[in-house]
Amino acid sequence: MALYIALQQNIRRFTQKRFQVFNEILQEVKNAVGGRLVVTPKELEAIMGISVDVQANMRNKKRFPIRDQKTGRKVHYSIHAVAKHIEGMATAHAKETIKETKQDEPLPRLAKKNATKHLEAGWWLNFSVRLTALFQNGVLATGQHPAKFKGL
Repeated sequence: MALYIALQQNIRRFTQKRFQVFNEILQEVKNAVGGRLVVTPKELEAIMGISVDVQANMRNKKRFPIRDQKTGRKVHYSIHAVAKHIEGMATAHAKETIKETKQDEPLPRLAKKNATKHLEAGWWLNFSVRLTALFQNGVLATGQHPAKFKGL
């Protein structure tokens, strides 16, 4: 039950953080267009760097990632749709960056094999402390076989 509650809290925290990021992006887009709720293709070019002609070609091929609204011949984009797309791009970029940092070059087979044959540096110090404690407590003096003793 405690694990379920902890998971719910983590999900809630993640959702709140993502909502904050979305609101910040939305506010930036709103400031860029002077507080209006729609963006023209020319304004979108300034925000995202996609030229008006490329936007038109992508819209005709139905490949433009932001849903457009047409009023007669005029095309507009909702600032919410623009902010959602930018947030999605930021999330994808963050996931890609995390994936790149996690990927370490794997060890070659021979190096991995050789690494497993060697004992860790200072292994005797860790083992000797436990062994000394056993001698001091007199466990080995009782005549028990060391393999049967669980503390070793």
